[in-house]
Amino acid sequence: TGRSRDFSPPRSPNIDYIMFTDRIDKNKLSNSLWKIHEIPEKLLDYPNILINRYIKMHPHELFEDEYNLAIYIDGNVQTISDISVFGEMLNKEIGIAAHQHRFRDCIYLEEKTCELKGKGKIEEMRKQIFSYEKQGFPQHYGMIECTVMVTLLESKKAKEIYNQWWDEFLKQGSLRDQLSFPFILWKNNIKISEVGTLGKNLYKNTKIRVYSH
Repeated sequence: TGRSRDFSPPRSPNIDYIMFTDRIDKNKLSNSLWKIHEIPEKLLDYPNILINRYIKMHPHELFEDEYNLAIYIDGNVQTISDISVFGEMLNKEIGIAAHQHRFRDCIYLEEKTCELKGKGKIEEMRKQIFSYEKQGFPQHYGMIECTVMVTLLESKKAKEIYNQWWDEFLKQGSLRDQLSFPFILWKNNIKISEVGTLGKNLYKNTKIRVYSH
């Protein structure tokens, strides 16, 4: 939903670069490879964080009719090489690929870290974690970095997971999507390793460069 840097991507014959934004600088982007898409009208009353998460969690709705693969990247990520190879790294039975978290393997520890860093809504995060604990969600199940998400758009399983994730994200209200995603995978009997196929350290992936928010 807008960028502060001019993240010009590398030219690739297999990739269309699409930016959803409410801050269009046509002069700045006139020579860019980015295709500008307006934010869907039904989302305009949402706060920015919900607009971003909706776009992240609804690749099928946005791209299924035109593409076979969608790669979501956060606004602080620059592509510096051909990322179409990510499509070869996903488990086609699940249809989603991402990086495993580089530091933590447990959302219970993640919640404490978010509190210390002032991220998310503290009371809602605590209620969310308590709810997961009551349902039997195990410690050290693993975690996913939700910064880069690859989706096989023909995958019905991927669409089911994203729909469940969005519903869970809204229900919990903590505004931390990385807390709910492992829970959704667990509910679907999917191991973190089956989705975290892009690697174990987002920041060491040579196809992208990640900047501080």
